[in-house]
Amino acid sequence: PNGDTYEGMVQDGVPEGMGKYTSAGPDLRAYVGEFKRGLKEGHGVEVLRTARGEVRYDGGFCANNRSGTGRLLMETMHYDVVYQDGEMRSILPSSSPTHPPRSLTT
Repeated sequence: PNGDTYEGMVQDGVPEGMGKYTSAGPDLRAYVGEFKRGLKEGHGVEVLRTARGEVRYDGGFCANNRSGTGRLLMETMHYDVVYQDGEMRSILPSSSPTHPPRSLTT
């Protein structure tokens, strides 16, 4: 046991459907969203909290990787992004109104 937690739907012993995963590592990482066969799959929100602040990605996932369109929020900077196979392919300043990132862990 490494201290990670999962709350949500389970099928055959692995996350399936909606759930929340929180990592206990030094850089707190949380994910709330859809799982398929134990992997992040579909829409979700991933948060990484470091000493430099919180970074939030709200968008698509495929096989545990960020995939498709989403929004990247960092303190006062907000971007519309496109990921493919976990790699960022496009980033533009967001045209949507800005809102401060909301913590998933509190």
